[in-house]
Amino acid sequence: MIKVHSLLLFLVFNIGFSHNYSIISHQKVNDIAFAAWILDLEQVNYTIASTTNPTGCNSEDGMITISGVSSGLSYTISYTKDSLLETIILNSTSLGEITLTGLDSGSYDDITVTEDVSGYSENLGQVVLSSMNFIATATSTNPNNCTDGTITISGLSGGLSYTINYIKDSLPETVVLSSTPSGDIILTGLGSGSYYGITITEETSGCIDNINPIMLSYSPYFTATVTSTNPTSCVSQDGIMLISGLSSGLSYSISYTKDLLQETEVLTSNSFGEIALTGLAPGSYDNIMVTEEVSGCTTDNLGFIELICFDENPRCFETKKFFTPNGDGYNDVWGLELLSNNCNYILYIFDRYGKLLETLTPQNDKWDGTYSGLNMPSNDYWYIVNYKDEEKTQQYTSHFTLKR
Repeated sequence: MIKVHSLLLFLVFNIGFSHNYSIISHQKVNDIAFAAWILDLEQVNYTIASTTNPTGCNSEDGMITISGVSSGLSYTISYTKDSLLETIILNSTSLGEITLTGLDSGSYDDITVTEDVSGYSENLGQVVLSSMNFIATATSTNPNNCTDGTITISGLSGGLSYTINYIKDSLPETVVLSSTPSGDIILTGLGSGSYYGITITEETSGCIDNINPIMLSYSPYFTATVTSTNPTSCVSQDGIMLISGLSSGLSYSISYTKDLLQETEVLTSNSFGEIALTGLAPGSYDNIMVTEEVSGCTTDNLGFIELICFDENPRCFETKKFFTPNGDGYNDVWGLELLSNNCNYILYIFDRYGKLLETLTPQNDKWDGTYSGLNMPSNDYWYIVNYKDEEKTQQYTSHFTLKR
């Protein structure tokens, strides 16, 4: 039989709302501890006193502080996060607070605080802790014949190191750059194409964001077109190369190749945005480039023009100064242009070293620019014509240009 010594018990009545209570007496009966509580008519009010967000995307240093609990008692706090129920038991401080620590970002739902002895509990609802993640945005400039393309990434923290990963032409690229004080990073030196799979990682915190694919398209800084006027004769130097589409009143450098020599002229455009190169001899003007002197921007290669003439010969033939055996059906072969049906001749074509390449006659009157089945290179070639006109035998020597 258990002996019960003097024990004073105070009953706690449920009067329809919660109250604080405190222990006023401890007694032991046969080494079994009992305690008595006295009713405190102050109403219980658990509240979320404060929250602290984690310092980084992968950090676990967020906090939730609950106040209004009794001091020095044990409480069970439960909540749901990421569909998982979590439970933790903590003692309240002397200030009547409980602090949950070591929390990462996310939604903490159905936060329930239960006093362990009495079983009294309250549901404090939801708390959301936000990470320090960033939302990156991007703008771009297209490459042109003056500058490379750029991608500017904004919305970052200032003065931090970021790793940017992207894919272009099926090849992954990685760069590590520091943001400006305003939180921008500029990727430079970019060509045209699609940039996708773009991720930005903040090195210290591990925060990551993605941006949508970006297409950079080549867009010329300025364009130009070339037209020409042929010389009046093969001995004249009055041909014209007209370059249009430029800005008016600016200085431009025009370069080209003629007879394998590089030529450059610096001229100012007129009010119509045109530049005329005058005093040009017959021939092929290749690799025409136009550079704006102030900016240094250069057009794409404008190709070549041909200033065409015919030799003035009062007898029975004329000759062209060049031909272009490129298979386009225009000016693909070279030969004499006969002015008389009674022009008998034999013509010898040599390279610059004097090697005989072809012999032409009225029956075999065209050269296609080959020797022994091989294409001859772009160059000047010499010829000698022995011809008979009005029963008089004569000789004519000159040269022409083969341009591929």
